[in-house]
Amino acid sequence: MLSFLIKHLLLTCLLVLAGLLFNPVVIGADDLAGYPKEILHIQFTAMDRLQNGQTVQRFTVHPPRISTGPVTLLYLENQDPVIYKATPVKQCYAIQVHKTSNIRIFAFAQDQQKSYVTCTDLVLFGKSKIPAKRIPASISESVLLRGLPHIALNNSDRHYWHQTGVPLTFTLVTASQTVTPTVMKLFKNNNTTTLVPEIAQPYRFLYTPPHDKRLRQSSLTATRQDLLFTQVEHNGKQYHLAYALRVHRSRHAHDNHKAGAVTLTAGTILFIGVLLNKRKKPWWKE
Repeated sequence: MLSFLIKHLLLTCLLVLAGLLFNPVVIGADDLAGYPKEILHIQFTAMDRLQNGQTVQRFTVHPPRISTGPVTLLYLENQDPVIYKATPVKQCYAIQVHKTSNIRIFAFAQDQQKSYVTCTDLVLFGKSKIPAKRIPASISESVLLRGLPHIALNNSDRHYWHQTGVPLTFTLVTASQTVTPTVMKLFKNNNTTTLVPEIAQPYRFLYTPPHDKRLRQSSLTATRQDLLFTQVEHNGKQYHLAYALRVHRSRHAHDNHKAGAVTLTAGTILFIGVLLNKRKKPWWKE
């Protein structure tokens, strides 16, 4: 009887664990066909740890389909006031770090009457004694960047692992107090919706990435790339602004407490059963 009970409990535990661990669905790559044509598209690819301990994040940048101007990519690291420039190899960029670093990326392009600015934030974890190579931006590029309006994620250094269900606050950063967008648009899973600003603070937008069944059923490191974008006009020039947001599935929102309780109970009963079975035998006969 005890042997049958043990086998039954083991089978139950295996079935529960298989249901928890098996994830057949994988999130696919971004679909450029449905992407807003007036927005610079930052597409993240691989993140690797190099042999020297540095971490490298690779990504591509696709220019707006309605722009003919060149794309420039600049970034800031931690509290360093120096602005750095990343150079592409066939539209592919790579940023390396040798220590824990908060990286804020600005990709922009310009036409005669329009500017396109897309931002994003990364937290990369490197551990190397070899400093990562940096290319300082030119004076003209630095001056241009400091005057560009953009969308910023508040407290970006605290959100190194963006999760569904966690509220995020975004702010429109601009030198002109007369530039106020009426709405902020959101592009997610090839669908566009609208975000309205806070009533008392029209430059702030609250966005809570919704849970996603496909993302929840994929691997722990799978991401969904959301996009917040808007358009403002200042001094007769249009600015198409965007923020590229990588979102992971929630770590705890969909925990299966019932399955965990079943597993814990089954394990406890199994342990007690084995212990009682052992206690029936004198220690000198074991």
